[in-house]
Amino acid sequence: MNYTEDELAEAMRRNPDLKIAGQASGRIERLSGQVPVPATLPVVPRQSEAIHQVKVIKLLRENGWLVHAERHAWTKKGYRTPIQGDAGWFDIAAIHPIKHEVLLIELKSDGGKLSSFQEKWVLAANQCIGVKVMILRPEDMEKFEEVVK
Repeated sequence: MNYTEDELAEAMRRNPDLKIAGQASGRIERLSGQVPVPATLPVVPRQSEAIHQVKVIKLLRENGWLVHAERHAWTKKGYRTPIQGDAGWFDIAAIHPIKHEVLLIELKSDGGKLSSFQEKWVLAANQCIGVKVMILRPEDMEKFEEVVK
C-alpha cells in the first residue's frame, strides 16, 4: 500500500518546518496494512524491533546488499543512540552495489508509529530520486523478501 498524496500532505502540515517544496511523489512504500487476526487462531507475541532488525539485516546481506544500521547503547541515562545531526534517521540504510538501488528502512513493531522526527526524514527521503523508503513491520517480511532479491 502506498501512502496517498493526502496522507503525505497531512504529514507535511503536521511538520511545517520540513520545508519541502512541491507535492510528494508517492514513493514511500508501506508493504502491507494492518491485518486483523481471526479469533480462532492463537495470538503470536509481538516481535521486538531488535529481533526484527537482525532478520532484516541478515536477509539484505544474504542478497548482496551493503547495510548500515545503528544500535542503541546503554548509558547512565538508559538506552541512547549517539548521533551527530538530526534525530529520526532510518533504522537501516542499504545499497545494492550491482543493482544501484538505495533502500532506507524504518522498522516498526506491529502497532508502532513514526515519531515526528522520523516523519521528517521519511518525507524528505521520499523526494529523492532513486531512493526507496520503506516502513517495515514483521508481518511484511514475505513481501520484503521479494523486494530485496
